[in-house]
Amino acid sequence: MPPIKELALIANKWVRQSQASPESYAEGVRNPRIPWKNAAQAGTANYKQAMAASLAEDRHAKGINRATEADWQDNAIKKGVTRWPEGIRLGSENFASGFEPFRQVIASTQLPARGPKGAPGNIQRVATLAAALHNKKKQLMAQG
Repeated sequence: MPPIKELALIANKWVRQSQASPESYAEGVRNPRIPWKNAAQAGTANYKQAMAASLAEDRHAKGINRATEADWQDNAIKKGVTRWPEGIRLGSENFASGFEPFRQVIASTQLPARGPKGAPGNIQRVATLAAALHNKKKQLMAQG
């Protein structure tokens, strides 16, 4: 068997080295070996094969079963709470541009007249808007 260090030593080194290199991360993002979009497009066939294998082997459910509810909560709170505000701020322009087509659909959809509270026809208002939004989503997805 090949010699290998104890897991704790490996994990501690990984944490030390990773925390000391945020600028290396940024440099790698700014100067990729292959532009992100080109690499992602080139990997589409591999992605499809990997997803098919994952589905066939039920890896998603197996991964879920390896963690406990407490694991999920602990990680979500320790990582997510501190990252949430900055992520929201940084994503605000993307949110706005991504939502705008749907806002336009909502603003321009003619809804059936509202009836009295609880009137069966009121649900048609929801169905009309849901269909219009779903059609917009399909249209945007077809555009790529």
